[in-house]
Amino acid sequence: MKRLAIVPILLLAACAEGEVDEPVVVEEAVMEEPAQLAFDGNPIVGTYEAVSNDGVRVIQVLAEDGTITSTFGDDEPIAGTWSSEGSDHFCWTADDETMTYCSNMEEAEGDSWLSRNADNPEEVWTVTRVE
Repeated sequence: MKRLAIVPILLLAACAEGEVDEPVVVEEAVMEEPAQLAFDGNPIVGTYEAVSNDGVRVIQVLAEDGTITSTFGDDEPIAGTWSSEGSDHFCWTADDETMTYCSNMEEAEGDSWLSRNADNPEEVWTVTRVE
């Protein structure tokens, strides 16, 4: 504690003698918000392939701005928005609001994981990161 008391006294003494340095500009550090993570522990933004337990295939591209493009098989892409509560809960809604899907993630073997429909737990998708 004695050292802490001496430092301000020395600074005051220096100021009193007219020895004032140029003002110091202190820049605020900008803290970046940590990236949301997918179930695989990597940033959630990316491209995924999901195959349902009845063989339906979808490619989903998640962008940083919260938009998603979902392409089921050879159908036209569906644009929408996505949200995530942690790495184990995911939702997306089509822009025309005809489709909303929320799921809970579960472990699977290898590089894939399971996405279980929150409204219909019998519907399960195997998800793999493509990019």
